[in-house]
Amino acid sequence: MDKQREQELVMQASLFEKNSQETAQQIEYLEKEIFELDTLSKNLSSLENVGNKECKESFSTLGKGLYVKSQLIEEKILVHAGANVLVKKSINETKKIIEEQIKKLSQARGYLLERLELYNNGIQEIIREFGNLEHQH
Repeated sequence: MDKQREQELVMQASLFEKNSQETAQQIEYLEKEIFELDTLSKNLSSLENVGNKECKESFSTLGKGLYVKSQLIEEKILVHAGANVLVKKSINETKKIIEEQIKKLSQARGYLLERLELYNNGIQEIIREFGNLEHQH
């Protein structure tokens, strides 16, 4: 096998592997974000159900596993609109915003999955070429 070609293939494989790992991390991040948004949407649905009852009590999370008993006074949610601006939205409006975010993140995830497949195919092609070069000698 030509040493120069062998080095080229090793460098290409290394680059594909690095890109593949980075893309896999990005996919993992997007999946986590999608899961959190989906959970948020479900929580909003349960908040909707609380709003339909006479007793509008619920438990609200403070974070890190801490909850406080709360009472639903208004069925509007303050949504961060950017630049430190909060906008009142209904539960349904908020769920639609979340659905759009999930849709965009899912599209990005699909694109990254395609890239990951291309990197993996590139690695497989390099492995095949290594095998062919070995058989020639």
